[in-house]
Amino acid sequence: MANWLADQLLASYTFRRDLPLHTDQATKTRFLAALGKEAATALEDPRLPDRYAGAQDAADMGRMRPCLPHLTTVPADARLWVRLTTGRARGTAVTVAGEDLVRITGAGQEVDAASAAAPLLHRLLETG
Repeated sequence: MANWLADQLLASYTFRRDLPLHTDQATKTRFLAALGKEAATALEDPRLPDRYAGAQDAADMGRMRPCLPHLTTVPADARLWVRLTTGRARGTAVTVAGEDLVRITGAGQEVDAASAAAPLLHRLLETG
């Protein structure tokens, strides 16, 4: 989690700026205090473990990533089976351009589906 958090902290200018190596001690002390404050704030976030787990789940490659075809209706072939091939996917409700969707995140990909598909997608997430 420490490596992941370090990557997240790079979003902050404080962590990306140059080290004040050739300056007075007071400037170096202020710089270190600013780094410490931001790191402490990040570590005090009670959502940190869940954010980390979500990021790990979203990046887990599982098995080979299939590409589902774009479907606008239920396929006529009743023998069609859909399987979730990543072991650590997550589903969340999102709103994109005013439309309520279900977003499945896993194996380094995000797939959005109509909210009407939520029961099926949740079943896939629960049982694979």
